Amino acid sequence: AFLAVLGSAVKRERRTLVTIVQRSREGFPVGEVLSFVLKVYKYPILPRLRTALQISKAEREFNSLRYLNEIGVGAAQPVGYGVERDAVGLGRSSFVITRFVDDSINLRKWYAELSDQEELDGQRVDAVFTELGRILRRLHRAHFFLFTAKSKNILISKDRAGADQVFLIDLPYARTLPWRIFARWAQARDIGVLLGNVTASLSDRA
Repeated sequence: AFLAVLGSAVKRERRTLVTIVQRSREGFPVGEVLSFVLKVYKYPILPRLRTALQISKAEREFNSLRYLNEIGVGAAQPVGYGVERDAVGLGRSSFVITRFVDDSINLRKWYAELSDQEELDGQRVDAVFTELGRILRRLHRAHFFLFTAKSKNILISKDRAGADQVFLIDLPYARTLPWRIFARWAQARDIGVLLGNVTASLSDRA
């Protein structure tokens, strides 16, 4: 029933469709709604063969987001996932549902808005990037790696006190790598993707 509800498509790629879905909040006044993100991954014929040997992107994303929430790292709250299989059991598509992070914008837009002000608030910038570094350091020490540490996948929202909060989204490739040689490579990749992507974003505003 949830998947049958129409929503607003916010991202459409060759193999991925992201839709914002709103549902009435049970037990609350009329007009109170909760917003969810429904992400559907499609599998063409060749990638479909790999679904016989590994879990779906949707399940991996659900598990990764649940892990981050459990250890207290800011991340979208996972709600559920599922897989549509063909006649021989291969994945035709998969979906994951998460809570929408209310009143948030991605890191690139957040910095752009700050840059448009008369004077850049350096303290806010320092606080957010310090928090990002703390998050990566904590995850990497646990041998957990994101593989999608781009500015568009890092959301900034405000807590009740008005301080900026960091939330991670879009983690279909995140995983734990216990072997040191792979962990070092994954750590360098996460940091490289983040720094390269953020540096490009900041340069656009210079």
